[in-house]
Amino acid sequence: MRFDVDRGSGKVIVRSPNDVLGILHNDAHLAPSGARAIANGLEIDGHRDLAAQLRAAADEAEAATR
Repeated sequence: MRFDVDRGSGKVIVRSPNDVLGILHNDAHLAPSGARAIANGLEIDGHRDLAAQLRAAADEAEAATR
């Protein structure tokens, strides 16, 4: 799974070869707040590294729109 930032729209793009948590599909575009909410769920499920990467992408996306 990889997280990219669309600086133009301020969205986090989740690039995943498969379905994650039943809600993230290939190239899902998320608002920073949605990305953080999903990061919280990932952390609760024990995926701390992924959660940290997703939060960092959310921070970058939010900063891009300032």
